[in-house]
Amino acid sequence: MPRGCRRRSAAMPLAEVFATLGLRRPASIAIDVAAQRSAIAGDDVPAHRTRTALARAIGGVLAAAVSLADPELIVIGGEWGSHPHMMAAIDRHFSRSPRPVRLAVAEMTAPEPAGARTRAVEELRSLVVHSAHPATDS
Repeated sequence: MPRGCRRRSAAMPLAEVFATLGLRRPASIAIDVAAQRSAIAGDDVPAHRTRTALARAIGGVLAAAVSLADPELIVIGGEWGSHPHMMAAIDRHFSRSPRPVRLAVAEMTAPEPAGARTRAVEELRSLVVHSAHPATDS
């Protein structure tokens, strides 16, 4: 490292960032959403530090995705990604990246069950019709 330069961060998998911050479920790589939302809420110093650490890590992932896919827009969603404090922190950090891309908050944070139900009913009807009128080999 050049003289006078400080190491700013260490590379690590995104899941490990959440683990380091104590934001994963025990014995899992799943994010503890309740703990994460609680940790980023508010304007106190610990919440700000948590948001900043997550924004830097997520910004790194987004920068890699932009380099690979060259999108015009990135939609952030999920139970915690669309939280206003978190989104603002991600946007602040990512806007300073070499190739910033417009970010947007997902309008839906959970899959729409009606669409899945409609698809399942359509497939069931198709199976029923095909079994009632089997193809004949002539």
